[in-house]
Amino acid sequence: MGNEIAIFREVKDKTGVQSGEIISRSRTWRIHRARILFCQLCRLQGYTTTEIGVMIQRNHATVLNMLKKYDDLSKFGQLGYKIVKL
Repeated sequence: MGNEIAIFREVKDKTGVQSGEIISRSRTWRIHRARILFCQLCRLQGYTTTEIGVMIQRNHATVLNMLKKYDDLSKFGQLGYKIVKL
């Protein structure tokens, strides 16, 4: 833990979305998809949903919803990104 900067950088490299945009209130699909990816990468690194929520200024329930959305989108190949180990 403690490598959230590396995760923000990984998401930026894959999506082109800046960390400020991930934290923003924007609901565009491009940014929302990057937020979903960020949540999944953080979860794989052992962060709790509450810790992830604090990082992106969201409630833990919102993070849970994004993790579920990741599962749904990745099943059908709609996320557009593959996760590799950091």
